[in-house]
Amino acid sequence: QKSDPGFGFIFSVAPVFIIPSIILLFFYGISYFTLNKSFKTALLFPFYFWIFLIITLGMSFHNTVGIIEALSGRNSPFMRTPKFNIRIKGENWKKNKYLSRKLSYIPFVEALLSTYFLGCILAELYSGDVVMLYFHVMLFFGFGINAALTLSK
Repeated sequence: QKSDPGFGFIFSVAPVFIIPSIILLFFYGISYFTLNKSFKTALLFPFYFWIFLIITLGMSFHNTVGIIEALSGRNSPFMRTPKFNIRIKGENWKKNKYLSRKLSYIPFVEALLSTYFLGCILAELYSGDVVMLYFHVMLFFGFGINAALTLSK
């Protein structure tokens, strides 16, 4: 923003995008508090909701790939939900034909996106333009968590 004043309008409007997060917090919070009426739950819900938002933001690239594959007519694991066909206790699901054994490129792209947003965070802290810091922190952790969990399997 400081290096190019032309972006001033964008940075002045950016905090408005926090409002949907607050609206969703109240929307889900009211229904959650209706079911769980403890004070401890009331204090922890905003944290749990923030984690939920982080994970769903991190899944955005994965879901985009699925949508593009579906629109292009390509068969992919997104075509159907794996059914493990377990009927009795002790049956093994690990050799199911719907489980993919090969590693996809998606977690590597998510790791790159996480690294990119870490760079955004550092640049914002260095420059003092912290308007988008809230979103970049969420995206950094979201893509990083999803990549780490996928690569750890």
